[in-house]
Amino acid sequence: MDDLDKFPCDRFVLTNPSRLAMIRFSLYNCLSSMDLAPKETIMDDLDKFCCPNKNCPKHGVRGEKNIRVRDTYGPNDTRLLYCLICKQRFSERRGTVFFGSRLPEETIVSILEHVVEGTGMRKTGRLLKVDHDTVSRYTKLAGEHAEQLHDELVAFSPEHRGSSVR
Repeated sequence: MDDLDKFPCDRFVLTNPSRLAMIRFSLYNCLSSMDLAPKETIMDDLDKFCCPNKNCPKHGVRGEKNIRVRDTYGPNDTRLLYCLICKQRFSERRGTVFFGSRLPEETIVSILEHVVEGTGMRKTGRLLKVDHDTVSRYTKLAGEHAEQLHDELVAFSPEHRGSSVR
């Protein structure tokens, strides 16, 4: 049995089975590369962010040096980012599974690691001492985020099969 066949979220129906496999793969890669380093060590990672304002000329463009840290908020000192072009403020967690969450990051990562390994929703809830509906909610959010990431990455793939990206 393939590792992708053991994924417990098959009830989230997508029309293309290969797309579901790619989303699972993207989710697994996101989790395996996730780094929960202290904020002081990652203050220079602003090139990874882009302005979420659809009316901004720099909307969706990364690495333009138009994003700055405006402030921090919350118990985890989440950064409030600021676009120099359109003056829009937004959380560094916007568009992620962590946005608006009251659970610690480590718990959310543990939930997703359990789900990726094939542990059921109720069992994951019991092991991590959270409600199984919470596990389902974060699994769905992570799947949606992985789908968006997949769509963004596929936009950089070659237009014609067999041709190179470069």
